[in-house]
Amino acid sequence: MGISVQKITTTAKTAISIDGDSFVSMLFSSGDQTANSIVDIYVVDQNGSNVTTTGVYVNSASIASTPGTSTAVTVDNGSGGASGAANDAFLNERVYGSDGTFYGICTAVASSTSLTFGGGLVKSLANNTLLHVGNRFHLLKNAVIPVGTALSIGYDDFRFDNNNYNLYIKSDESIDIIINS
Repeated sequence: MGISVQKITTTAKTAISIDGDSFVSMLFSSGDQTANSIVDIYVVDQNGSNVTTTGVYVNSASIASTPGTSTAVTVDNGSGGASGAANDAFLNERVYGSDGTFYGICTAVASSTSLTFGGGLVKSLANNTLLHVGNRFHLLKNAVIPVGTALSIGYDDFRFDNNNYNLYIKSDESIDIIINS
C-alpha cells in the first residue's frame, strides 16, 4: 500500500502513472482553484486486440529498422493531401495495422505529414497502409470537477487491466491526482 501523487499541468492528454497492478482509489481535484475543471479519463488498448482507424495513411513505404533506430514515416490522407496526424491520436501511442499487427510506438508528430518512431519500426510499412491505434474507452467524459471539490473514484468503480491498457487524462485546467495503491 502506498500513495502517489501526480500534477497534470497541460491540456494535452497525459498518462496517469499507477504503480503495481491496481489501485484502491483515485482522487482528482482542480489544480486551479479559480475555475472548474472538465476532464476526460480513458484507457487505451495496448495489445492490438481492439484498434481504431486514424484516417492516416503511409505515403511512402518504410522498411523495418534496427531496434532503437529513429525512423520517420511520411503520411497523408490517402489521396496525397495532408493527413489528420495529431499529437492527441499518435504521440506515445502504439501504432498498428487493421489486423492488430504492431508497427512501433510513435514518439513524435513532426507535422500532419510526418510521424517519428523513436524506437524504430518492428515491421515494414507498405505505401497506403492505413494506420490504427488502440481504441479509447472513456471512463469519464466531460466530467466537471467544481472549484473547491474533489472527485473520488474507488477501484470497484474504475477497474481496468493496467497490463493491457494505459490510463490517460485530458483536462482543460490543471489537475492534481492522488492515487492510493
